[in-house]
Amino acid sequence: MEKRRIAALLVLWLLVVPCIGLQQDAGCSTPQRLQVYSREWLLSLRQKATPEPGLLDEVPEELLRTGRRRLRKRGRRGGIQHRLRRRRHKPPLPYILLMNKMDELRINTKVCHEYRESSLMIFTETWLQGDVPDQLMQVQDFKNVLTRGKTRGGGISVYINDSWCSNYTIKDSVCTPDLELLCLSLRPFYLPRDYGNIFISVVYIPPSGNAAIAASRIADCVHKQLQCKPDAPMFILGDFNHCKMECALPGFQQYVTAATRKCNILDKCYGNITDAYASKIGPPLSNSDHNTIRLIPTFKPALKRSKPLIKSVSVWREGNQEELSGCFLATDWSIFYEDSNIDNIAEAITGYIQFCVDTVVAKKTVKKYPNNKDYITPEIKQCIQRKKQAFRTNNTMELKAIQKDLKGKIREAREQHSLRVRDALLNKNSKQLWDAVKYMTNLSSVKGENCIRFDCDANGVLEECNSVLSTISCDQSNRIVINSETVARVFGGLHTKKATGPDGISALLLKTFARELAPAWSPLFQLSVDSHSIPKVWKRAIIIPVPKKSCPKNNNDFRPVALTSIVMKAFERIMVGYLKQEVQHLLDPYQFAYQNNRGTDDALNITTHLILKHLENSKAYARLLFMDFSSAFNTILPQTLLKTLDQMEVNPFLIRWYFAFLTGRQQQVKVNSTLSHIQEINTGAPQGCVSSPILFTLYTNNCKSQYSNNYIIKFSDDTVLLSLLLAQSDTGEYRTEVQDKVLWCEDHNLILNVDKTKEMIFDPKGVGDHSPVFIKGEMVQQVSNFKYLGIYFDCQLQWATHVETVCSKICQRLHFLRRLRVHGVDEGVVLLFYRATIESVIRYGITTWFGNLTVKGRTQLQTLVKRAGKIMGTQSPCSLQEIFEETVRRQGLKISADTTHVLNNEYELLPSGRRYRMPACRLNRYKFSFVPMSIKLINNKLSRNR
Repeated sequence: MEKRRIAALLVLWLLVVPCIGLQQDAGCSTPQRLQVYSREWLLSLRQKATPEPGLLDEVPEELLRTGRRRLRKRGRRGGIQHRLRRRRHKPPLPYILLMNKMDELRINTKVCHEYRESSLMIFTETWLQGDVPDQLMQVQDFKNVLTRGKTRGGGISVYINDSWCSNYTIKDSVCTPDLELLCLSLRPFYLPRDYGNIFISVVYIPPSGNAAIAASRIADCVHKQLQCKPDAPMFILGDFNHCKMECALPGFQQYVTAATRKCNILDKCYGNITDAYASKIGPPLSNSDHNTIRLIPTFKPALKRSKPLIKSVSVWREGNQEELSGCFLATDWSIFYEDSNIDNIAEAITGYIQFCVDTVVAKKTVKKYPNNKDYITPEIKQCIQRKKQAFRTNNTMELKAIQKDLKGKIREAREQHSLRVRDALLNKNSKQLWDAVKYMTNLSSVKGENCIRFDCDANGVLEECNSVLSTISCDQSNRIVINSETVARVFGGLHTKKATGPDGISALLLKTFARELAPAWSPLFQLSVDSHSIPKVWKRAIIIPVPKKSCPKNNNDFRPVALTSIVMKAFERIMVGYLKQEVQHLLDPYQFAYQNNRGTDDALNITTHLILKHLENSKAYARLLFMDFSSAFNTILPQTLLKTLDQMEVNPFLIRWYFAFLTGRQQQVKVNSTLSHIQEINTGAPQGCVSSPILFTLYTNNCKSQYSNNYIIKFSDDTVLLSLLLAQSDTGEYRTEVQDKVLWCEDHNLILNVDKTKEMIFDPKGVGDHSPVFIKGEMVQQVSNFKYLGIYFDCQLQWATHVETVCSKICQRLHFLRRLRVHGVDEGVVLLFYRATIESVIRYGITTWFGNLTVKGRTQLQTLVKRAGKIMGTQSPCSLQEIFEETVRRQGLKISADTTHVLNNEYELLPSGRRYRMPACRLNRYKFSFVPMSIKLINNKLSRNR
């Protein structure tokens, strides 16, 4: 017994020692006194089992406060539940208990803190009706909100903790055979400044109810409340039984992760805040067959979630631009070219320009907090400080006067901010307008192997490249001339938001002083072309890992984007113009990337057109292989590219210059503020450079099909092998084509990622061979749905999956539209935002999928368009059918006028020369596809014009 007592006291000492002591030592600092008390307390425990009475009374209050502050909670005392218990009735979101039936409620409220300290207690299947006396439902410290139930079964009840909230409003109440719903708007005593109120919707769907009707009614209720308060947190919870709300509530997350009744999750909670709750399952109440669910808030407000942004910015004052312009004009740039070393020249000019800017333009450090508002002015901040001072001095009259003045200043500041947005629209200042819209809507432009693969074998690469270059001689008649006017024009067209490269020369500086700096850089550009060399400062790159998805899980979910010199990018733009003139007529017609008047729509249209036209034959089917390359841009072999350019008879000056561009590049990877060691790279074209896309296009230009019924459709590295087959034909040519492309990839240092390579078979009548394809002994997975160039293909070409994705994106963007209406933004800005963020989602690839869309799919999309029109306060600009027809007709006219387009031969004029020949269509899916529909619409337009 004595040993147990000593052990218990030892545990007590471990927990309390930072907060207690035995005597006060005025000559010691607080940490020293803590050590003294700790030692003496341990000695007392060793000498006797219990401390003397009154020892704890001698502990100074200062020491107790310091000990509590220094104590670091661990274990049970360091978790979210302990923090919530310490905050009592000030959680960031309500602490919710979701239960089935109401037995044992009063006793649990008295003895269990989980019940007593809950913000909300929600019950389904109470069997209570609205006319039941209140005393049957009274719970200590809780008020009850009861929806009208039925005589048997059902019944929804909500208990609200008086210490958490006393201000609530019933927004909606439904009691039908298919659904019982109660929607509340609550204004708690404490809420993070991110939100003004909370919507709670309690749901009970009987097992015999119609799930579709119930889901539609719940979605309408949610939309109605969000239209009033788009920023407010909304949670829909209750007993859903067989109803699934994932499709009806896109953008909402389901927080309950464990089974609530046997092995099924019937009780759920949906919310519009990511990771707002953690769910814990408790024992059921009394004879209920549903477990109790505790929803513990894990949400952190934005002020605690985000750190302030600290950065150094340049402050351009009046006269700085004229002073810098005069400095650059007075500079004799020929002095820098007295040195024959191109690296020294580039570094000297770069250093001089940086010195001039640092001397003239002042810099300051800016700290921006996540809760800053754009309309908050210094006068408002001073008024807030005066209000705090009046509150501290308990000056009631002054406090009221300052509060009135503060409201007026805030109202005036918001009106001025709205006027600035309107003026930006009228003045066509797109940057200022878009920045303001992003602020008001809070719109942001979203393990495994290493995703960056480079070949660092400098000797092997350079030796083979030199052997290729030895056969290429430069003739002065082919010399490329770069003058100051060309450089100034390129500098003037730079995008000022481009990130500054490692050399520190910004795009804003080059664009502002294009005429003054062009004489400094143009001789260096000419020297680089003539000497076939590039300064090292221009070949330095910082690799920034950019996430490909919102929640990256491994290295392959990041895209290695190279941050390079802005001056070098302008130089590349000049050289790419010369290269395109040389190779434009030699490019593969089935490569639709990085070419004039080509895009993803063309690649999608040609793919679906070939499939649907072939399926007009009753015994036809098609196989589609979506090939995925691993780190495609980073694996370009310079020697192979040089051979390709030589075969195309490209200007020798360009070939030698691009050899210098691809080899000897120095790269560093930057993660947050940490830089890796410098590594020299001799393969690959960095992503982010101007030349990389056209170089990869040329590198893969000879990847073509060798059989007439096979097509290789390319959009950069997104490559598709399409094979058109008949029931009685052999798939040998298709399989041979696949193996040939695997060998071609090996010769060109491209690695096929078999795990991400998928195959889809379009066989409506099931007449073809569906045996799988193997690549290097690994079977390629056959799928029924696949995302290609942003469009979800399915094996029946019905586009249901794509429509669901589009609807989900539109519902998410409706939130931003509501925020603009709450801010009272002008209708023109709202309409512009609708076309930029919502209508653009619908328009993307609409020529490919809308023609064969089902009535259900069209209804879903049109409903959301009408909903957006109601939010804007006007009718939608135009129907989806009008958008589809106008887009199809416009693209059809463009293709019919472009003789180099692969679909141009489908637009054949009749002998009269007035109309185009309509292709024969046996099936409606081909009749309503892009080519027949475009010909029909063009002919109709021509007939009306006559």
